[in-house]
Order: sequence, then structure tokens, then C-alpha cells
Amino acid sequence: MNKRTILAAATALALTVAFTAFLQGQGGGQGQAGQGQQNGGGQAQAQAPAGPPGAVAGQVVSATSGEPLRKVSLSLRPSGRGGTPASATSDNSGAFRFNTVDPGTYTLIGERPGYVRAAYGEDSTGQARQITVASTQTAGAIQLKLLPHSVIAGKVFDQDGDPIQSANVQVWRYTYPRGQRQLTSVDQSSTNDLGEFRVPGLAPGRYYVSAAQRGGIANLQVAIADLAGGGGFGGAGGAKGGGPGGNRQVLRDQILGRGGDANPENYVTTYFPRSVDPTGATPIDLVPGSEMRGVDIGLLKARLFTISGIVEGIPAAPPAVPQAQGQPGQGKNKQKGGQGGPGAVFVSLVPRNAAQQPGIGNALGGNAPANADGSFEFRGVQPGAYYIMAQSRGGQQQTNRLSARLSVDVSSGDLKSLRVRLAPPLEVTGKVVPDKTDSTINYSNIRLNFTSSTPAGQGGRGGGGQPRIDLAADGKFATTLDSDTYTVEIAGAPAGYYLKAVKLSGREAPDNRVDLTFSGAVLEVVLANDSGSITGKVEKSNGDPVQSARVTVVPANNSTRRDLYKSATSGADGTFTLSSLPPGSYRLYAWEEVEANAWMDLDFRRPFETLGSSATIKDGAGPNVTMRLIGREQMRLAGVQ
Repeated sequence: MNKRTILAAATALALTVAFTAFLQGQGGGQGQAGQGQQNGGGQAQAQAPAGPPGAVAGQVVSATSGEPLRKVSLSLRPSGRGGTPASATSDNSGAFRFNTVDPGTYTLIGERPGYVRAAYGEDSTGQARQITVASTQTAGAIQLKLLPHSVIAGKVFDQDGDPIQSANVQVWRYTYPRGQRQLTSVDQSSTNDLGEFRVPGLAPGRYYVSAAQRGGIANLQVAIADLAGGGGFGGAGGAKGGGPGGNRQVLRDQILGRGGDANPENYVTTYFPRSVDPTGATPIDLVPGSEMRGVDIGLLKARLFTISGIVEGIPAAPPAVPQAQGQPGQGKNKQKGGQGGPGAVFVSLVPRNAAQQPGIGNALGGNAPANADGSFEFRGVQPGAYYIMAQSRGGQQQTNRLSARLSVDVSSGDLKSLRVRLAPPLEVTGKVVPDKTDSTINYSNIRLNFTSSTPAGQGGRGGGGQPRIDLAADGKFATTLDSDTYTVEIAGAPAGYYLKAVKLSGREAPDNRVDLTFSGAVLEVVLANDSGSITGKVEKSNGDPVQSARVTVVPANNSTRRDLYKSATSGADGTFTLSSLPPGSYRLYAWEEVEANAWMDLDFRRPFETLGSSATIKDGAGPNVTMRLIGREQMRLAGVQ
């Protein structure tokens, strides 16, 4: 072993020891404190059982073959107050029994190697069926079905065809939060020395796979480089830290072996089979118990760029408060601007497209504190459309909070000397009024929601929407919002009422979206009570009724107003009712099974347009509709299951 090898090994060992010590010193205490709080809270909430115990019994079978499954680990978890969690294991005939169960409602969960973890009665939306346990009674005849899991396996290699070890492999699915299509990671793995990976435990469905070169060791190197710079975990590609260790970026580059090229061409996140854009990825459809091999990904190189600039308008940090002798320390950054205390500014790089992943090439993160002078820099950014989000903490009580948002496009060069100006929240006032006088409305039960159009960044940072705004007794409201565009929604309105219009300066806002990017506003939120209902029945092709079909209704003009999107479940006789719909034209669909909120997405619905039914609500009345079921096989053939 030569001197260079010995020196490198010694350096790596020393850095690892220092990193471990940091984690123990910084994270251990917090973890212990959190555990104590949980234990204390659990003891405080413990309640006596409601009476003599009951029991729960049933059987676990394969969802595909119906064969009994043995050695399934079962967990019975209370759904509300009262009750005690319990565990059991199925026997050779798949049977199980919980002999002593406190009265209450429970969720039953089963898991076994080779099968997808599942809850009893779980539907496509993830909702499980509740099991009610009565005193001295046995809740029996419960059959829990487990699906054989599926597997995705393949290799990751470079442009020369050589395997890449420790590559990070991600498995993705499209989900639909608030009805908007979004690529979401569901599992991950890493490659071995042959570049091979295997991701088991996947439920049936459509997936996408990506790979990136950086593995766990490189991530540790980045974290150690951050610590060596004295700036905490900014993340490679995050904003540079300031204060002591101002050469933090240089040190990180040295440890990672980066050259001096300002715009290096590096391997970037690549989607199967060879695409840097998720929209160009090839989907992988899995059926129960399948093993999809040959998912081989050849990593692509792309030129990466740098975004840098300065945040203006940073408030001065308050003076340090002298600490009395003997009191516990508050941390070295608690009273310092630019790193973590009051007056600190955090900068995030957020993709403008919800389906796009953060484009910081092979980086730990895309947000970090700005330097004390407000300067920031994001390195290794792939081409794409982004928001630069900046936010000042504004003190312990979030008073005087400042924020900014700048839209940028990265295409073929660096973006330098950008100026992001912090601004205080905007004053928004207004009143909720009925379109016709109604003295019976209790405005204290009504709440307004302002939902930001800006996607959430890493760590949950997004727009400045307010989840709930209460009204005064006369219907007036006042709040502050960050500069942005918002959708106004209402909750708690009297039965039959709906949000008819949102008026800004006397003009009606399309789809109830108000532009507050430049100034505050005075709004008038108008309610109306001429809504109607659509009733109907879901039938099979032979006329038999369909129970438990998911019936959904959407506006015929594809408006983005969420209050125009409703769903119901058909009863044993196949009938359903969709209530409180504003006047207008609608399209209805009946699904045998559909992912939560997927039906709200226009692209998802498009293949089934001819299978829907039309309905119109006018003068508070709606039609009765007979509908045909859209089955699982039809959805599979359409490529959405």
C-alpha cells in the first residue's frame, strides 16, 4: 500500500468519524427529546376500554388464486379513540384470530414476503374498510386478500457500456394531488458492482424508472464537504453557505474531484430507456406477480448550468440577546442573519412543471440559506423552467415575513446577476355575500381557502396560500398573502349553497382565480343556492346493477374549479346521487376502479370520452342518468392501469 493510498484511507476515516460525531451531537438529542414527547403524549391520551373485549377472526388468501396464505403478519390498529393495537400471524390454513380486542373500530393490515402490504377492504383510493368490534362479540368472516408483488429489474451503464455501481434507481408513478398530474417516487434501489438493480414489492400498475450516477458514498462526501465549510446541509447544487468557511464550494469541488469547467457535461438523471425528460420515458406495466427484467438504462450526459444572483431587501437581524450563565445554549446561528436565525433567507429552485423533477443534476437538494449578503448560487442545473423562491423567516412569530418569486428559463447558458426582491405580504380584504338576500346564513361557519398556483418546493416550500380564513359575523374577512395567483375556494357553506363568483374590483375572476402578483385587493365572494342534483344508476351491459362503482362528474368545459368535480359510490341497487352542483353542463363517468383524483385530470379522461354521459343542471333541477361501467380491462387497454 503506497503513501497516497494510506493518506486517502486515513482522511476518509477521519471525515467519517467527524460526520458520525456531528450526527450524534446534532441529531441524537433532538431524537431523544421527540421520543420523550411522544411517550408523554401517548400516556396522556390513553383511555379505559369501553367494556368487556370482543374478538376478530378471519382468513388471508391470495387475491389472484384464492389460496390460503400462511405466516402473514397481521396488525389490528384502532381507527379512533380507545382500543389497543394487536398483532397475530395466520396459520397453515390462512386463518387468524385476535382473541382480546377492546370495543371500537379498527383497520386490519397484513404483510408477507412476496406480497404487497395491504389493508382489509382497501380500495383504489387507499381507503380501508373499518372493522367494528362490539363488547363480547366476534367480528368474523373477514377475508383479507393480498396481491403477489411485482418486480422491476435491470442494469445501469455509462456511455461506453460499462456498469455503474451505486447508481440511484428510482421507481415513479403518476399521482393526482388536487387532480393535477404529478410524477411521484414510490420506491428506490441502488446498483451492485455489476450495475444491476432489483426493486421488489411493487403493486400492479404503470411505472417509470430513472437512474442517476450518484450513490450513497458520494452523498456522504457532499455532506462532509458541507460540514467542512461550516454552513450545514445546503446540498450540492444548493445555495452557497456564507460566514466561516466561505470557500465551501471550492472545498466541495476538491473533494468531489470536479474540474474548473464552469458548465461541465456530466451524467444526469436518465429515464428508461434513454431520456432526460420524464415525458419521453417508456412506461412499464406490471401485473400481479410479474417480474419485469431488462429495464436497462444507459445514462446520458448533458451540459449543466449555474444560476446565481442576490436576494435584495433582506431585513436586518435583531441584536443578539445576552444569555444568562447556566442556561442551555441556543445554537450558534440562532441570532445570526443569513444562516438560520431571524432574518435568515432561504432560497429554493422549484420546477414550474409539476411533472418535472428538480433539475439540479445529481444533487442532494435545491434549497439552502443564502449568504449573509443575500448572494446565492445553484450549480449543476439541467435545462428547464423554474421558479426561484426566496423567503425570510421574519422572526420567531413569523411576523414581518418577506418572500419573492422569480420565473427563470435555463436553456443554453448560465444565468448570472439575477436580482430577487423580497416583499412583504399583500393585504387582501373582502366580504362574502349571497346573490339574494338571506338573513339565515351563519358566516362564522364559512371558511375561505386561497390556494397558490406555485408548486411546492423541496421541504414543502411553495406559494403563500392560506389553508383557512375565517369570516366575521357579517361575512367580512382580512388576510395577508404572498405575491402570487390564487384559486379561491369555500368550505362550510349552508346546504345547497355554492361559490358562484369571485369579483376583483367589480370584475368576475375566471374560474375564481385572482392575480395578486403586484398588489393587494378587495374581493367580493358571491354565494348562490340554486344548485341541483344528478341522480342515476350504474348498470352492466346485461342491465344488472353495479354496486360500489365510483361515479364522477366533471364540468363539460373542463373548468379547473374543484367544486365542480364531485364523486359518489353506487349502492347495492346501483343508484347514486351527486348533490350541490351549480347550474351548468357536465360529463359523468362510472368506474369499476380508479386512482384517487385521477379522473379529475383531462388527459386521464380523454380515452374514455365516448364512454361518459352528459347532464345539465338548470333552475335547481338535474336529470336521472343511466350509466355503463368503465371496467378495469378497458382502462388497461387504454394504458392508464
